[in-house]
Amino acid sequence: MSSQQKLLIVIGATGAQGGSVLSAFGADPAWCIRALTRNPRSSSAQALASLPNVEVAHCSASDPASLRAAFSGANAIFAVTDFWGILSSLASEVKEGKTVHEEGSKTLNETARDIEVEYAKNIFAAAAAEVGEGVLERLVWSSLPYTTRHTEGKYTRVYHFDGKAMATEYLLKGGKAGELTGLAARTSVVWIGCYAENHANMPPFKIQKTGLFVSALLNEAHPAHSSIPRGVALRASTISLSPADFMNVWSETLQLPGRYEEVAMEDFAASIEDLGLRGEIIDTLGMHAEYGYFGGNDEVEASVGPEEVGIETPGIEGLKEWIRTADWSGVAGKLED
Repeated sequence: MSSQQKLLIVIGATGAQGGSVLSAFGADPAWCIRALTRNPRSSSAQALASLPNVEVAHCSASDPASLRAAFSGANAIFAVTDFWGILSSLASEVKEGKTVHEEGSKTLNETARDIEVEYAKNIFAAAAAEVGEGVLERLVWSSLPYTTRHTEGKYTRVYHFDGKAMATEYLLKGGKAGELTGLAARTSVVWIGCYAENHANMPPFKIQKTGLFVSALLNEAHPAHSSIPRGVALRASTISLSPADFMNVWSETLQLPGRYEEVAMEDFAASIEDLGLRGEIIDTLGMHAEYGYFGGNDEVEASVGPEEVGIETPGIEGLKEWIRTADWSGVAGKLED
């Protein structure tokens, strides 16, 4: 790293969001990227280490000391927590007998949410220390809305949304005793849209490219940068479509017949074997159908969208290109029926 370069920390660099951010900045000589991962020896981490302007470092959100060391000297940090990874680890521990899940205790999903919040607090504390050192210019925090609150308690099991929302609220209120006030003033919340890549079996309502938005927040040369000062939240979605509209675009792009049909929620629920996952998915889909993807969240509605600040997104053509290149083998049987 040269003295002219700025240091960007990317948490979860081998994941979907972190990988997108790294791709957006990795070729920019103005930045040195410190890519954080729990396993620097993995093949994906080693592939990152071979890239110019990228260094790979070990870090775990469960270990405050590793976070503090990894954040040292950071000018900017992109941070995200992984609810599904936490939940998967908990489920594996129960299956292997390492942990006993007692009947009547919190569900694994609730436990995963609480752990995710604690991991986020560890991240915030380490980032705040860099504010104290006078180095950190901006934290970009990836978040989702508080579904339980904004649906007035109707949908309470969307834990992968609520954990991030609870952590966001903790940060923006300055922490427990005001210790995060300086960090909050340097934070940009990015409200993340639905991954198209997750839905080859289910229509994506939005497509997101996290790096596209993080670049606008951090790169001073970006034409939208001056329109998004620190403290302004940004909606990270490149397109928004109803399921029916998506199916029309899908059919047109692939030249295949397709239509959107709704099924009764109880029929869909019966197809999900894992009871914990069943509740999470049912409430997530119910919230989306009744309140929209962002769940009627006032904070999200008050944030700015890409079109408002001049961020150019792939739009409908980007959606068509993704449809053309995506693996649709998961619905091959349905197409043949």
